[in-house]
Amino acid sequence: MAFPSALLVITLSLFLSATMPSSQALRVNNLPIGSIRVGDTIVCADASIATARTYRPIPRAPIQLLCASGSTDVVLSQGVTNLSGVYFFALTMTDTLLIDPNRCYLRVTIPPNTCTLSIPNGFLRIPLVVLDVVQATLGNVLLFGQGPYSYVAY
Repeated sequence: MAFPSALLVITLSLFLSATMPSSQALRVNNLPIGSIRVGDTIVCADASIATARTYRPIPRAPIQLLCASGSTDVVLSQGVTNLSGVYFFALTMTDTLLIDPNRCYLRVTIPPNTCTLSIPNGFLRIPLVVLDVVQATLGNVLLFGQGPYSYVAY
């Protein structure tokens, strides 16, 4: 019966190492970050005069959360916006170990015929902005918001 005991020791070791603060862990304002939350609505501005300054949500848009890790960008999470254009990503401490929060962004592919702006050969790049660090029972939570959109051609 050595196998279940070994499995228990490995499981406990992984749990303890994931919950203990690390000098290598992501820190913001000198606070160790336990998890990251990113969520908002992807919208496009309507260019017609009758509906100026209105923003329509973009449903079913493929979206990726990328962060710099050294000299490369790493996809940390991906999904699709819901019918209201909303997305949400939740990352754990292990996801945050090797990232630079100042170099995180969203990559959004706009489905055809959803916006006045047609983007057939490119995507929207949306930088993430640190909004706040919130204390929670399982560690500090880093909250990101969206920065200004930019178009990137393939």
